[in-house]
Amino acid sequence: MDNNIEEKTTFEHKHRLEPINTKNEPLFKLRNILNLVFMILAIVGALVYWFSHQNQNIAICIVIVAVVFKFAEVSLRLFHK
Repeated sequence: MDNNIEEKTTFEHKHRLEPINTKNEPLFKLRNILNLVFMILAIVGALVYWFSHQNQNIAICIVIVAVVFKFAEVSLRLFHK
């Protein structure tokens, strides 16, 4: 009886998806560069917004440009195939 219960409760996890090999992907470096530009612009935009009371509109424009870079990276990731 114990053996039957043990057989029913133990199971192997099977991976349905294969691991993604991003090192051989041709757009991997471009996506990393776009992510780096996004992060730098987002940090600069946030710092300008917090520490400059006169240039908050410029900071908002910097963050909007950062979001455009992020949209470009995400679209490459989703639609490259």
